[in-house]
Amino acid sequence: MTKFRLICAAAIMLAATGTAAFATTFTLDFDNDPIAGGLSTLTSVDSPLVTFSSTDASGVVAVTTIASATANPQLATAANVPAGLRMEFSVLVDSLSMLFGNDDPNFAEDRAILSVFNNGTKLGETVLIYNKNDLADQTISISGLGGFDAATLFYADATGAPVSVLAEVVDNVTFNTVAPVPLPAAGWMLVVALGGMAVMRRRTGS
Repeated sequence: MTKFRLICAAAIMLAATGTAAFATTFTLDFDNDPIAGGLSTLTSVDSPLVTFSSTDASGVVAVTTIASATANPQLATAANVPAGLRMEFSVLVDSLSMLFGNDDPNFAEDRAILSVFNNGTKLGETVLIYNKNDLADQTISISGLGGFDAATLFYADATGAPVSVLAEVVDNVTFNTVAPVPLPAAGWMLVVALGGMAVMRRRTGS
């Protein structure tokens, strides 16, 4: 009976934690990705959970060293259309940050806008005025809005519009994933455990 009690107690504990979430943090530095341009999409070897592309259908992305002071590879949108960088996650994410650069002082843009979406609905954005030193040395981040499955990064002017073809360049893209345990499985554990304990009580009382 003692062993049976322990099994039931373990099942109840598993059921009780069935709604808890676990989180894993990933950082993509693109150091192991080959230098390449003209890509319609890119998935880094650092993580298969996010796919990068341009926000414009005719735009492309590239792995480059354009805004690096140390020649480390970074991810960039191609400077051919006034578009931004799009990130699509295969799991829900609750925080996102990245270094960004190529903030050329000769262009009209003066800010980076990081927006996040869930199922196509915009949840919020972070706007950061950049230092215009042309290097990927500032960090932009967003969190505290619940889970999201997509994000965009734009360089824009004071009106919020991308008015030129300045390429967005990012590095050290870091995100935190959240994946809850399915509730039905936890519910069945609880039913089995409570049923087993009821049977045990009846046997003990007889």
